[in-house]
Amino acid sequence: MKKVILSFAVLALTLTACNDKKQDTQAPAATEEHAGHDHGDHTTAAAAEKVTTVKESNLLQSSLDAYFLVKKALQEDNSTEATTAGKTLVTNLKAVVTEDAAAKELVKELIETATKLESTDIKVQRSEFEDLTEDLVKLINIVGTDRVVFEQYCPMFDNGEGGKWLSDVEELSNPLYGSSMLKCGANQNKIAFEAK
Repeated sequence: MKKVILSFAVLALTLTACNDKKQDTQAPAATEEHAGHDHGDHTTAAAAEKVTTVKESNLLQSSLDAYFLVKKALQEDNSTEATTAGKTLVTNLKAVVTEDAAAKELVKELIETATKLESTDIKVQRSEFEDLTEDLVKLINIVGTDRVVFEQYCPMFDNGEGGKWLSDVEELSNPLYGSSMLKCGANQNKIAFEAK
């Protein structure tokens, strides 16, 4: 009985911590940031939402479509659909053609990481998805995007190290935890494109 009570207490504290972090970031101050900035420092979930402007490009259109299918599958706790969408993502990334050396290297790394989404273990898929997001953000900063995307962050992921993902909608649906903490997180960055 003591173990059951202790388990509920730990769960309650975890959910409370996530909700506290979310409330801290509900009304972020708007700041502007330019493409090329390093987004790797996410030491606090209370960071203000930023706006990054990149060039308009449809180079990643089908890759982003597949990425968001992976995200949807993970937020719905569906490892089978995540595997299927991951295969589509690999195919679409292989079709990306760019002359930029840094972008070529990122595409290569993205393909390697996306291939690991074929795992049937949803924890592995979520970890690889988070790694994938890091490189995808860098690639978008180089080659641009055809849509507004939101960089979202969960402070609880990876034992408190935190993790991020991209979303095509501002509303939070956490793919790193799925139904167990679907609304945990905050918008940290809005990536918009400059119309040609």
